[in-house]
Parts: sequence; C-alpha cells; structure tokens
Amino acid sequence: MTTNQDAIAGAETAQGTFEAHSAGAQVTRWDSSTFGPLLFVSSATNSGVGSTIRGGIPLCFPWFGAFRDDYQGAPLLGIERGGKKHGFARNLNWRLVADEVGIAGAWLVRYELTEEDVPLEQSPADVPPQPFKATLEALFSDTLLDLTFTVKNTGEGAFQYEEAVHTYFAVADLSETEVIGLEGVAYLDKVQGGFDAIQEGAITFPGEVDRVYQSPAPVAILDRGNGRQIRIVKEHSGTTIVWNPGPEAALEMADLGKGEYCSFICVESGNALDSAITLQPEEEHTLRVRYEVAKI
Repeated sequence: MTTNQDAIAGAETAQGTFEAHSAGAQVTRWDSSTFGPLLFVSSATNSGVGSTIRGGIPLCFPWFGAFRDDYQGAPLLGIERGGKKHGFARNLNWRLVADEVGIAGAWLVRYELTEEDVPLEQSPADVPPQPFKATLEALFSDTLLDLTFTVKNTGEGAFQYEEAVHTYFAVADLSETEVIGLEGVAYLDKVQGGFDAIQEGAITFPGEVDRVYQSPAPVAILDRGNGRQIRIVKEHSGTTIVWNPGPEAALEMADLGKGEYCSFICVESGNALDSAITLQPEEEHTLRVRYEVAKI
C-alpha cells in the first residue's frame, strides 16, 4: 500500500523538462526544448494527496463528471466509494514503478494503483472492494507526449468504468485558439443543460465551453499565439471532451488565478457516457493518447 506523501518525479534533458506527481499519478510539466511549456498549471492551485492540482493532466477514473449510480449492466467499479467528482483515483497516492531517461533524452514514468491502495475507510465493511489494477505510463520527448492508461479486472465478477485524461493545454490567447477535427460530430452541451447539438466548423471559445463528443477521431489544437499545433491521436477512446470555464465560471474557481482561463483549454480523451468500458474477469483495456506538437 502506498503512503500519503506526494512524491514528485521528473527529468531535465536535452529534450525538455518533465514532471509528474504520485498524487493522482498526475503529469504536471511538459516543457519542450523547442516549443516551451505545453501544459498549463494554475498559479493558485492546491497540491498534495487529496487536493487535485488545477492543471497538468488529472486522471478521471473510474467515473467521469459527477458521481451517479444509474449505470446499466455490470456494476460500476468503486460504486461503494461514490461521491467524489471524476472518481477516486485522482485523490489517491499511486505507486511509482518506473522512472527512466532514455539514451536520446526522452523520459518515461509509470504508476500503478490497485484496490489495496484505496483506504479501507472509504468502503463500507459489508461491501468488499472490487479487485482491479490500473497503470498509467507517460513517455515524454521534445515534440511528443505518449500516454497509456490500462485497467485490468483482477476479480471474479464483471465491472464497468469511465475514464478520461483531463489535459490542460497551455495556449497564448484563448481568443486565438481553435480545435479542429470534430466538424459534423454530435455532442452533449453541458453548458446548455445537456442539449444535443452538431459541431459546425472549428471549436472556438467565446464563453464557457463544456462539450462531450462521442468520437474516436484525431483532433488538433491551433494555438496561433504560440505559432504551434498540437495534434491529438487516440486509440481505444470513444469520447473527446472540450472544456474551458470562460470568464464568469472562472471567477468562482478559488484554485484558478485571475484571468488565467485565457491561458488554457482542456481537450480530454477517454471513454464516458455511452463509451463506458465493461471488463470481464482477467480482461484489460488500454487507452492510448499521443500529443504531437509542430509549428503551424
């Protein structure tokens, strides 16, 4: 079982400066030698086990968004520990199992979490924890961040779960930023109370944006202020979430610095809502996301 002490791992090489935390297995720094900082972290954020960092790449697991218990089919993994938004995994300390710098200066970090790492007080005595093994691996270089998240059912009964890598991408100016690749795709508009719509043209950010797209397609962020494009290529991911709080909602966020909503967008890759994953005993599923940065 892990301790309650957040441990920071990192590397500074010719490829860039990289960092991740054992708390939530959260990546917080991808500073490319060529393109500069590619991830946003709030100046007002909390940190440490149980206090999710506002920025970087928080991990949503085993459910996405507000907790609910109306899933159909196999039971939700961790349903007996329900309550926390985006699941319990981001509030726990993960075990560091790999921390390696390659010959060319790329850095690899890997974390693991099982039901044994979840404090027993979070589970009622009459509801035993569902056995699982989760592994998050990140491979960093100057122009590439390759993430894989694997979940294995190590128990005797089926379960289902949702997942998302909730990536905060740093941008120079929100008003000069677009997301392309989802044109014509249906989405759930959470700002409009769950209204269904079809994406017309590129995604822009005139105000609060909170949309869930059921699509496996690659997308790209056009960060014109920095003269760069970040291409997002997914494997075994049926959901893309695009979010920015906009000026009004940002004022209510104590862990976000004044005006900082203009400095990031979240483009999240995962499997949520209709794309939730069901695993039978001994089955596993791997979500892979590659972030590739290039000049516009």
